[in-house]
Amino acid sequence: MEPILRVQNLTKTFTRSGQSNLTAVNGISFDLLPGECLGIIGESGSGKTTLMNLIGCLDVPTSGSYLLGGQDITKCTPKQLAEVRNKELGFVFQFYNLVGNLTALENVELAAQICKDPLDAATVLDEVGLAKRANNFPGQLSGGEQQRVAIARALVNNPSTIVADEPTGNLDPNRSLEIMTLLERINALGTTVIVVTHERGLVNRFNKRIILLNDGQVIGDGLGSYEV
Repeated sequence: MEPILRVQNLTKTFTRSGQSNLTAVNGISFDLLPGECLGIIGESGSGKTTLMNLIGCLDVPTSGSYLLGGQDITKCTPKQLAEVRNKELGFVFQFYNLVGNLTALENVELAAQICKDPLDAATVLDEVGLAKRANNFPGQLSGGEQQRVAIARALVNNPSTIVADEPTGNLDPNRSLEIMTLLERINALGTTVIVVTHERGLVNRFNKRIILLNDGQVIGDGLGSYEV
C-alpha cells in the first residue's frame, strides 16, 4: 500500500533578525498509510506546531520533500497549496473558530460553500452527534459541543486526512476523552487522522501510532504509549 503522506528529511528554519537562525523542524522523515491514526506529541517548543503547519500545507519547508496523495507539496504554488488544503485536508484547532451569529448547521454549511463536492452538512452534523443542536448558536453550546461542530466543519469537504492541532486544549478531561473517542471513530470509518498534542496521557489511552518530538527531531515512533 502506498503511503498517503510521506515526509523525507523535512526541515524548517526561521531567520531571526539580530539572532541566530532557529531550526524548528530538523530532518524529520516518516510515512503515513491511508486510514492510519497518528499522534504527534511533544512539549512546548518541540516543533510539533511547525510540523503540523508543514503537513497541513499552511507553510513550506526550508528543505526536504513532502508528498501528499502522491503530489509533491514542495513544488506547489500558493494557489495550488490552497487547492490541496480544500481537497485533501480537514482542520480542527484548539480554538473552535466558529462564527458566533451563525447556527451550528450554518457554520458547517459555510465551510461547505468553498468545497467542490461537499457532503451534506446536516448529515455530517448528525454523524458527530449534534443533530438536535443544529439550530443552536455557538454561545448556546458547551465547549465539547462547539468542538464537535468544528469537527463536522472539517469533515464536510470529505477530506482524506484530518489534522487536529491540540483539539482538546480547551476542554475538561471528560470532554477531552469524548472528542478523542469521536476522532477515533472517524478514523475507524477510513479517514486518516493526525492529532498534534502535548497531552501524552490522553493519547496513550488509545493504542495508536505515536511520534514523539524533541528539539525539532523525532525521538520515538511506534505503537503503544510513552511515559508522561
